[in-house]
Amino acid sequence: MRVSARRPSVAAMNDSHLLRIAGGAAVAGATAQFLASLLEPDWGGEPGKAVRVVADNSFWNGDRLLDLIGVFLTVGALTVVGRTFAERSGCEWARVGQPFLVLMAALGASAVATGATMKVLAQRWADAAPQLKQSYLAAFDAASRLTEVLFFAAFMALALYLTALAVAILAHRVYARWIGWTAAASAILVLTGDLLNISFDAAFLAVLAGYVLFIGVLVALGVSMWRHASRRTLEGSARTREPQRVPQQALGPHPQEVEL
Repeated sequence: MRVSARRPSVAAMNDSHLLRIAGGAAVAGATAQFLASLLEPDWGGEPGKAVRVVADNSFWNGDRLLDLIGVFLTVGALTVVGRTFAERSGCEWARVGQPFLVLMAALGASAVATGATMKVLAQRWADAAPQLKQSYLAAFDAASRLTEVLFFAAFMALALYLTALAVAILAHRVYARWIGWTAAASAILVLTGDLLNISFDAAFLAVLAGYVLFIGVLVALGVSMWRHASRRTLEGSARTREPQRVPQQALGPHPQEVEL
């Protein structure tokens, strides 16, 4: 009688590696976006003031690049988060949220690109002759308004994605329930603040508070995926070391057990 030894699943190993990569990407993406937000100067207000702020900031393009990298890492990590709900009760809501995640990334990346254009226009305004400054200022003002509109739409898409993510987490205990409730609170703050910001500038504080909660959710999901991958690896190693015992009856007259 031939007995084949139990081998670890290749798919399971790949899942563990993917979860570790996604967990690291989530934490790195959250860190990059948070730092980009902290380092970004306040360029709101009158165009004449804003153009000077952008022109004088030497790290403006570096900050845009950091923000863009954070967006890409975040989207990759959250896509894997959605994959962890496969064949579970929360998978439908994870699928509902995925288009909003992609939309948020597209709008956010576009806002970062127009932000880089603002730097080019601000620099040209600073170097231009006095009679040409007004033209560059008008172009800068148009680019800054477009950036604001893109960020407005990106935050709306983020709020809708967080709503679907919160329901998916709360529908099945793949992740801790407090992460789901925090995502729900973030969605409410971002969406409410984003809409009220149309008429009240102070409402943007609610958007910032919701964004900070989103960063916390992202870090928590990253840590959870890393821990789950480590636990899965330990369980797989324990199974491979577990001895298999088969009756010796078929091999001889004495009922003995053979350890493989």
